Amino acid sequence: MRKLDGRRPAGGIAALLRDTASPKADGYVLIGQSDAALVQQFYLSFSAEQRRDRFRVAATDEAIRGHCVAICWPATILAAYRTPSGLQAIVEARTASLSWDRATLIMACPDLAGREHVLAQLLQLAVFSAGQRGCSHFNLRLDPLSWLVLPVLANMPAGDAGAELARMILAGPKPSPAPQDRDAVLAVM
Repeated sequence: MRKLDGRRPAGGIAALLRDTASPKADGYVLIGQSDAALVQQFYLSFSAEQRRDRFRVAATDEAIRGHCVAICWPATILAAYRTPSGLQAIVEARTASLSWDRATLIMACPDLAGREHVLAQLLQLAVFSAGQRGCSHFNLRLDPLSWLVLPVLANMPAGDAGAELARMILAGPKPSPAPQDRDAVLAVM
């Protein structure tokens, strides 16, 4: 597994996806049910404010454990940035139906240096992986974290999964005076 540290992988997102095959690799990985304990540990490490940002409520430890146990793995893609000390960032792609016609994207990253680049790569990996399952529409929660990531994503080369989506959002009306939580519906062609 190549360690990318927020840089674009040689060979594009397809190469990045191939490199996620090793279940214990560090770097950008797709994680599954066998890594559920890592996901739980990641979310339990959040401060009260980070929990509110991610879950939109003041989630207790028990609520987070319940969330992690209730993950429907066939309807969820978890793209993560893993280091030897554990998970550092996650982008979840969740669909309401196993047909994968529409997915919701949720980002979580507490305090990682360069997190906008890491999350942009993870967002691309999640969009690409969901696209391989047939997903063409995404709901993205527009919160302060996504507004941090969108300019990085928009500057990625044309043809990269997610770059056009970010350009569309950034070209549209912006909340004022500060970004507020709202959802954007995105279509991938």
